[in-house]
Amino acid sequence: YRMAWEDKVREDVSKLTSELQIKSSMRTKKSLAMFMVAASFVGLCSCSNTNKDTNKLPKDAVSFLSTHYHENGISNVEETKNMMDYEVTLEDGTEIDFTNTGQWEVINTKGNDIPKSLLESLPEGITQYIQENYASEVIHKVEKKTFGRNNLIYRISFRKPNDIELNFTKDGEIISD
Repeated sequence: YRMAWEDKVREDVSKLTSELQIKSSMRTKKSLAMFMVAASFVGLCSCSNTNKDTNKLPKDAVSFLSTHYHENGISNVEETKNMMDYEVTLEDGTEIDFTNTGQWEVINTKGNDIPKSLLESLPEGITQYIQENYASEVIHKVEKKTFGRNNLIYRISFRKPNDIELNFTKDGEIISD
């Protein structure tokens, strides 16, 4: 009778131990899962590439932004891979590319209006031509492209549905319409 009782106790202890291990294992798994979810959430929040620091921008880029986009906050400042250019994203989504000297190269409005001060800062022939021929169109992109040594052109693109693209010389003379 005593052996049967000891066997029964051993069996009960074995079952309890097994149940405790399963419950402990489940608690551990739950704890681990909750930890991983929390760590992922923290990781996602801290992995934001947002950098609003304008201190690394060249002085001319900062001056350009304060002159033409003073009412629009900066969302992100990013150096390009070659560390020679900068891409600034404004809070309204506008993206502006600057050279390492702070000269703007591309302004992509992402559907927003070009500031009047910026339009007026372009060569007079460009401003006049746009006002006379495309006053009702919304400018989508303004680019300054340099070809060769000193061959600068301005490319003005208007928003869809018309997809108009105009090219001007550095003096503001129309090249293509």
